[in-house]
This record gives sequence, C-alpha cells and structure tokens, in this order.
Amino acid sequence: MRVNAERLKPPATLAIGAIAALAVIGMAALSAVLGVITARDLFRRRHRGDPERRCAAGAIPARSLNLYPQAARVSPVPWPVLAAIGSIESDHGRSRAPGVRSGVNRHGCCAGPMQFNTRDGPPSTWEHYGVDGNDDGTTDI
Repeated sequence: MRVNAERLKPPATLAIGAIAALAVIGMAALSAVLGVITARDLFRRRHRGDPERRCAAGAIPARSLNLYPQAARVSPVPWPVLAAIGSIESDHGRSRAPGVRSGVNRHGCCAGPMQFNTRDGPPSTWEHYGVDGNDDGTTDI
C-alpha cells in the first residue's frame, strides 16, 4: 500500500497557527516572570531593613502597615501578632461588617478594626488595653 506524501504533511496554516500559539504562550510566561521580578524589587526597595514588613507589604494596606509597628512600640505584643489579629478580625479595617468602622458587631459586644470587647468585664478588653493612639485625650476604638 502506497501512502501519499502530501497527506502526511500538515497544512501550512496549521503550522503557522502552532507557531503563533507558542509565541503567545512564551510572551505570557515572560510577562509573568518580569511582573514578579518587578514587584519583588519594588517591595525590597520600599522596606529594605525589615523583611517582615517587606513580606506583609502586599497583603496589608499601607496605613495599617505603618500603624501596627507604632502600636507595638507601646504594647508588649509584637507588630506581626497585631497584624494577624487585624487580618482575622476585620481584614485590617477593610471589612464592612457591623462594628468595624462604627458601633458594635452583631453580637453587641466588640468594636473597631481589632474587635476589642467593649461590654464584658469589668474591665472589658478595651478598658484594660485601650490607649489614646493619636494623643487627643480620648481612648477611641
């Protein structure tokens, strides 16, 4: 049985399509690698001396990333622990749940981005640990 050699060759359009697809995949991979390298370098430049802050820079809003170390200076709690609590309780204050930005939560007991207990006690968690963070004379959650 004789096989026609023309039938074994793929059409030119199929070969061109395969080459184009490989080129697109290659460009996408290169773009992803360059994006990761660029982001890594930006984080390193922004937080050179503090590897924990450099790591957290992508997940924590800039304002919170600056406030956690400030709070840790007047607290026995390390700032990464404070950041972990802020993450769990309110996504660093980004949550729209009741009690995060105003009032109390749906259980009627906790408030603020760190969800301090304001009702149970005495003293409540807020009464025990609350501080005047902005030096205006008021301890405000």
